[in-house]
This record gives sequence, structure tokens and C-alpha cells, in this order.
Amino acid sequence: MELQFRPGPSYCLAALYGLLHLAAVAALVASALPLPAQLVLILALSVHATLLIRGALLITGRRLTAVDADAGGILLAFGDGRRVPVVINSIYCTSWLQVVQFRRQSAIDRRTFWLIVLPDTADADSRRRIRAWLLAVPVQHSTMPVQTCD
Repeated sequence: MELQFRPGPSYCLAALYGLLHLAAVAALVASALPLPAQLVLILALSVHATLLIRGALLITGRRLTAVDADAGGILLAFGDGRRVPVVINSIYCTSWLQVVQFRRQSAIDRRTFWLIVLPDTADADSRRRIRAWLLAVPVQHSTMPVQTCD
């Protein structure tokens, strides 16, 4: 089964990242840590939130722009022009959320990449196609069992 999926920006995911980081900052402020330690951690959280939100909104060059799959394998395309061959490491698939963890095929470089598909990431037909593909993904493209919930 072939798949060509182009995810769009996710404002829901960006808002979730922002809210979770604000909650972490609030917990830090309420903690008994010394003020300098709080400021360093708040700065680190701010940088991390900015990176995650830029990724969710597809602003950064490292963003995942396409998933292309056929019988030969799965290729991830990124905003900076890289194309990386991967296998699926794990899948979580529901009707409104699909999360896929990809792992490089290289035995030396075991970095992972994530695809999070929320309702605002793609139209209904594209989400249906990726859901059907994930549930029927060939065994040679996967290293872990599929987990589904409905």
C-alpha cells in the first residue's frame, strides 16, 4: 500500500505545548528552588517551548514535510531538503489522533522522528488514508506491534 502524506501546521499541538510549558513554569515559581535556579529553568523551558511550537507550526527547517511510503520502504522528507529512510518503531492510532515514531534504518544512527496527526493537521480524507495505512502497514516496515483504540 502506497502513501504520500503532507502534514500541515497544527495549532492544537502548538497550543498544547504552550499550555504544558506554562504549567511547568507555574510549578517552578511555586517551588522552593532558589530564584537563580528558577530563572535558569524558566529560560530552558522557554527555549524548549519555542522549539516545539515552531516545529508544530512548521516554521523550522527541521520540520517533517512529507511521509512517502511504498513497497521499497518509507522516506521522511524534511524542510531543509533531507530525505531519511526509516522504519516504524511504534504506532498509536485512534480516529482523531495518530502518533507514529519512526526510527532510522541505519544500525549506527538510531535517531527517532515523530509524526503527530491531529484533526487540524490534515483534511479528513488524508487522515483516513494515513489511518488505513498505519493499520495495514507491512511487517517489513515495522519493528513494533500496532496499538489501536476506538
